[in-house]
Amino acid sequence: MSKDVEFQDVVYTVNLTTNLVNESKKKCLLEGLSGVFKNGQLSAIMGPSGAGKSSLLNALSGLR
Repeated sequence: MSKDVEFQDVVYTVNLTTNLVNESKKKCLLEGLSGVFKNGQLSAIMGPSGAGKSSLLNALSGLR
């Protein structure tokens, strides 16, 4: 039996390293994002380039 996929208050932060001084800075790519993918329904994630679509999928899948 398949279930819906629900997510709440997703936060996705990455560490950025600058080459000049080897400093590490944190940048928040996603914050406070919630949603539901309903079982048996087609869903689409749409938005302009750089909106965070791939970051969202990576965060939800645990790839990064």
